[in-house]
Amino acid sequence: MKAIPVIDGPLINVFGWLTAPDCLPIISVPGVGESPAAPCNFNESSAVILQDEIERGVVDVPFAIRKKSGVARSRSASKATIFASTLGQEFIKYCHASGENIGITCVSSSSTLPIAWEFESVGVRDGWNETDTMLLPSSIPSAISTQIAAAHNLHATALTFLDGMMGACSALEYAALCFHYQRAQEILLLCAEEVSPPHQIAAEHINYAHAGLLFNGASGIVLSAPTQKATGWQFKIIYRYSPGEQIEFPPEWRIDRAYYEMVLKSELTAFTSWLLPLFIHQSVSEAKNHRIIVKCGHENLGGFVLGLEWKG
Repeated sequence: MKAIPVIDGPLINVFGWLTAPDCLPIISVPGVGESPAAPCNFNESSAVILQDEIERGVVDVPFAIRKKSGVARSRSASKATIFASTLGQEFIKYCHASGENIGITCVSSSSTLPIAWEFESVGVRDGWNETDTMLLPSSIPSAISTQIAAAHNLHATALTFLDGMMGACSALEYAALCFHYQRAQEILLLCAEEVSPPHQIAAEHINYAHAGLLFNGASGIVLSAPTQKATGWQFKIIYRYSPGEQIEFPPEWRIDRAYYEMVLKSELTAFTSWLLPLFIHQSVSEAKNHRIIVKCGHENLGGFVLGLEWKG
């Protein structure tokens, strides 16, 4: 496939993440101090190593945390929405544009199933008159982004992506194009997942390769236009490749750069969206070069080659 031309790509402002049940946002500013420990690390074979203390089962989110997230009707919202909104609320503190010029892209493959499961279970067990009809708006895939945009008064764009890490790559592509066409001055990329009983049952029965990554929490990146931030890692999409395609880097990206690769091998991509921001975070934290190539994708679906260049 042809390379996607992106002129003056956005700069990475901050990285962030949180894990349940505490839901305390952790912020990492590239180039400022020592990077805090992320929920996971990546090795050279694309394996993911989760921290031992990360909660991997079903978790309860206290109402105080739900209410603090700012999401309307938070009792009926998905936990993934609460996670993403809580992280987004912290991200906004690092933005300099007004809400009219801040957009969000959310990625989640798990935010709707728990809501639908609860609604259907109550209806079948107790009768449909006992169901909470406020659950229905939260069962729409786009709800996670529109609810967060409404909660924090963000109006530039609000779009939801599915398909795990592949969806996160597409969200980055969409964000880059938003900056290219001046649709936004800052964009919050939020990747959030939640574990529910159906997820656990399915992962066990199909022997899901990423079952160990069932994760409650969120990760993300704040992307800022060059007019909003002059120093930092500038992001661009170098290439979008197809499965088995030989990748040829542009001349200026063939030497004097670091290289990182994260390629999924499982047929399914569920619960992998949150990996991309953390993988990019590890890349910029470790690299000694001023240019970094990050290849991320799926061995059967293709993916993206991202370029990061330090501006300062």
